[in-house]
Amino acid sequence: TWQLGVVDAEAEPTSDNRWKLTATIEAKKFRTTGWGERSEVALETPITIASFRGRNFSKEDLIHSELKTDIPDGRSEITLILDERPTRFGIDPYLLLPDRNPHDNVRPVR
Repeated sequence: TWQLGVVDAEAEPTSDNRWKLTATIEAKKFRTTGWGERSEVALETPITIASFRGRNFSKEDLIHSELKTDIPDGRSEITLILDERPTRFGIDPYLLLPDRNPHDNVRPVR
């Protein structure tokens, strides 16, 4: 199982009329035995990150999406330069990976 979440996301305008999105994320991967014993293992998993406009998750609301292969274990920061201001940012926003708490995978951008 995975433990993925967005801790914070903030956007600020750049001098060339674009937006700099800085997001703090948490990413961990666990193996669980048949006896319910859970241990953390190396993440080593491609994970989608995405930024959205509006309130939906459709193609029309998607500003940027990419499959990241280099997300480190634990807390890290992601910076993106976008053509428009995002309203939300997510890690595994379409919930493709089993996560005990999927409710923190997408956060509003402040």
